[in-house]
Amino acid sequence: MITSELVQRIKSAGFFPIHVEWNTGRNGDSELRFVGSLEEFFEATKALGITSVFFLVWKLDEEDFLYDSDYEEDGDYSDEDEPASEKSDEGNESFDLTVALPSLADFKKRIGQEHEFLLVAKSQFASISFSLSESWWDSFAEQREKAIQKVDENREAMREKMEKQKLEKENELLKQVRGLLNDLEFSRIPTQRGMKAYALEKFPELEEVDESSLVEEIRKLDDKLKARKRK
Repeated sequence: MITSELVQRIKSAGFFPIHVEWNTGRNGDSELRFVGSLEEFFEATKALGITSVFFLVWKLDEEDFLYDSDYEEDGDYSDEDEPASEKSDEGNESFDLTVALPSLADFKKRIGQEHEFLLVAKSQFASISFSLSESWWDSFAEQREKAIQKVDENREAMREKMEKQKLEKENELLKQVRGLLNDLEFSRIPTQRGMKAYALEKFPELEEVDESSLVEEIRKLDDKLKARKRK
């Protein structure tokens, strides 16, 4: 017997066939996932006498571009069953997946967009769910998995690449601070603390720069401005 024959037998017996499969949900619980189209899901829901459908919506987030994992230096992944309170923070790493696979960055323009939906229909006796996602999310998920594989293949190389890109980005941001040397309003600020606040207000992205690097850059600008006034 094949599925189509089984469906026909169920119909012939006067029942409404509902094809489902066991699925592990995001919370780890097993659930009945409906197999079919959205329209067929609605038909099945009505057949169960259900009049309301719950739905969840997921949006693309900055965190989707990061890969957080528990990893030990000997190459073994930490035990997933180990209580979170017993895991060492030293083994936690966060990798920017756009470094491993630059093409992922193209999806950043979609941050905030809805990409996946989960519909859940519950009755007194049964509960079924149905999920659907945008085609671009399927493509993103596939590329994200490839990026994770690249990270796992050579973590040290990824660490070095991330650090290099971080320093390059930081240097570009600090160039903006150096440009304040010719900013008349900036040159009138009496304290380095005030100069730093002004720089952060003018260039909010400086929040990403290492605190000590920004302070050192402000100190150098202050010294140059004082030297200029003494002339």
